[in-house]
Amino acid sequence: MILYIMRHGQAEPRAASDRVRQLTPAGIAEVQAIAPAFLQQAGGAVEIYCSPYDRARQTAEYMAQGLGLAADRLHLAEPLASGASALRALAWAQETVQDDALLVSHVPLVAELASLLLAGHMEAPISYPPAGIVALEMDAVGLGTAAMRWQHNPGDW
Repeated sequence: MILYIMRHGQAEPRAASDRVRQLTPAGIAEVQAIAPAFLQQAGGAVEIYCSPYDRARQTAEYMAQGLGLAADRLHLAEPLASGASALRALAWAQETVQDDALLVSHVPLVAELASLLLAGHMEAPISYPPAGIVALEMDAVGLGTAAMRWQHNPGDW
């Protein structure tokens, strides 16, 4: 299985609450440009799970559109919310994710989760700019079970 872990696109710096921060026009354009390149790189359809926070949900929706996925392939996941524990997100993924999937969340969670999957600890988290994606290959979700397949930042596509 391949787990694609993505940070949401560029978001407005402030809003009434962190939960309702929106993607900026540049963030929308960035994600819309990434989706077709991601489809070429990843090949095939995936399930998409995202934080319920607006900027992550918007990123996931633009990715789903770009991948040609039906709305029922996108799932909101509270364990991927901003400020959530990486260990909680890992436990959720172990129970929920059974096949190739794209997870859209926030820093530091995306970096910590990738580090747990790769190394089994969070001591050397991966750098994640907005809309950055890593592809991790594994037989099953677990501590230290993944191998890095690739990492792309928006300018790399």
